Amino acid sequence: MGNANDKNNKGEKTVSRSKDKAAERKRNRALHISGWAIAGIQLVITVVFMALMQYVDILPGSFKMLVNVLLVLFCIVTLITQHWKIPGIITKVFAVLFSLILVVGCVYINSTRKAISNISGTKVHETEMGVYVLADSEAKTVNDLKDGTFGIISNIDRENTDKTVSDINKELSANINTVEYMGTAELVNALYNKNVSAAIFNQSYISVLSEIEGYEDIEQKLKLITTYKQVSEVVNKPNNNDPNNGSYPSKEGVFAVYVSGIDTNGAPTVNQNSDVNILLVVNTNTHQILMINTPRDFYVPLSISNGVRDKLTHAGCYGIDCSVDTLEMLYGINIDHYLKVNFTGFVGIINSLKGVDVYSEYDFTSHHGGYHFVKGINHMNGEQALGFARERYSFGTGDRQRGKNQMAVIKAMINKMMSKDMLLNYTSVLNAVSASMATDMSYDEISSLVKMQLDSMPSWDIQSYSVDGTGDNLPCFSLSFPNYVMIPDENTLNQAKSYIKDIYNDIVINTGA
Repeated sequence: MGNANDKNNKGEKTVSRSKDKAAERKRNRALHISGWAIAGIQLVITVVFMALMQYVDILPGSFKMLVNVLLVLFCIVTLITQHWKIPGIITKVFAVLFSLILVVGCVYINSTRKAISNISGTKVHETEMGVYVLADSEAKTVNDLKDGTFGIISNIDRENTDKTVSDINKELSANINTVEYMGTAELVNALYNKNVSAAIFNQSYISVLSEIEGYEDIEQKLKLITTYKQVSEVVNKPNNNDPNNGSYPSKEGVFAVYVSGIDTNGAPTVNQNSDVNILLVVNTNTHQILMINTPRDFYVPLSISNGVRDKLTHAGCYGIDCSVDTLEMLYGINIDHYLKVNFTGFVGIINSLKGVDVYSEYDFTSHHGGYHFVKGINHMNGEQALGFARERYSFGTGDRQRGKNQMAVIKAMINKMMSKDMLLNYTSVLNAVSASMATDMSYDEISSLVKMQLDSMPSWDIQSYSVDGTGDNLPCFSLSFPNYVMIPDENTLNQAKSYIKDIYNDIVINTGA
């Protein structure tokens, strides 16, 4: 009886061992299959990441090569270690975690590509031509005005005006009656006096007139019936500067960028008054950036005005190329690129950076938002920074100090973007940038600058300077009647040109600002 029980026990143990071995083989097989599957997924994600990294092309070549080698080695290690239980389990865990990191990396890289693509290579600008009537007019569409008379400006922005008249004629299948006036104010007065039924002019002139005594309430007196967008190509003129005449031709390692700030909402490609006019001269050899602020009211000949002087800010109404050409004439410099910024878009960028630290030369309270700033360093969110950059009434020097404050905000933003906060808030910063900036720099040119920065991580010395002048009331090309302007101080202009020359000659400068 005992022998029978022993045999039964041995048989049960044998069966149990067989089941255990089968279960063990099953587990090992499952581990192998899952390991190979994880390794396969890791390989696919790695290939996608490497392809995106190559496509976006913002990392230095040596760094990309190192990353590619490490990624391939990790894939090989993950695959080989699946032959062993414990090492296989360890590498599975790391492979899953690392794959998730690569997925996040793919999202970041793709966001970078989209952001750079959105802002780069902008070769067109838009002029929004408005059809205006009096605020109490019963007209709601252009069709309601077909039997009336349309006033137009004869001597300013005629190309866009003629295109708009042609668009209206096509829309109505008839030719409208037009009467010409010699300036914006004369045209608006004709509408006020009901000499015309409607007026056709560049919508940016509304902000120009609203600053003039007697026209402060123009937005309340007029009603916009419709808008016709006229798209034009931004023309990059060849560099005709002559170094013998004090100009500075393009030089390797040195380039100039015009930063135009429009203080309105909407797409940065739309032509508007340029409230911010900052020239950046960048020397990648000495790692210095010279910021030159030109006040918006600077009284200069525009590139389209045949020598007639106007406020610099009005150049923006005629397109970014008009502003660029005008500043090239003023400083005797070839401007390589432009960066157009919707200044209210700075709010989003600064908020995504979790604020910036801006130096204020004065203790004051801004009329824009009621924010108070102390003399010294102030930590500002986007709304506060915009209030700081807009303020001019608190200062005896008015617009001159506003220009300095705008440069202080830009300097703070550059410094913050060079810090770790940029990496921590990367995608949100890119989204804000995409919505508020446009530049004619190509994707490749931007990526080259990014690669240069990442390759050596240089620290930049940012120097700022503002040209100055004296206030007066003189006729302007865009208005044809006296208006507040700033007559340039030649001494400050010459000093700015001297700083530019030094930057081009690789001489380290100190503006004292």
